[in-house]
Amino acid sequence: MPRKTKWVLISLSLMAIVVSWAVPSVVLAIHDTHAYSMLVEFQFRDMIDEAAVEEWRKRPGEEDYSVLKRMQQIGGLRSHLPAMSCILTAIFAVNIICIAVVPRVKAGPED
Repeated sequence: MPRKTKWVLISLSLMAIVVSWAVPSVVLAIHDTHAYSMLVEFQFRDMIDEAAVEEWRKRPGEEDYSVLKRMQQIGGLRSHLPAMSCILTAIFAVNIICIAVVPRVKAGPED
């Protein structure tokens, strides 16, 4: 593989690692913003019973209960997206190692 091509592929893999962490961060920010806007809308329309929420907070272990936090947990994005980013990072890192370290195998004579 030509030297220039090798460095282009390594650079693309490094950029892919950055993107595999940047995109999920943006998706989480959008999701949190949407959860907050839905909470504000529900409060504006009096769809959340604040007395019931306060009653729930009196239960053992639920002192820090928050409707907003529960809405942000919808879909499990806080666990799925970082896991996906770790897997993608590992794949791209192996790709970089293979490109950088493994020499090109020259074809031998055909049998």
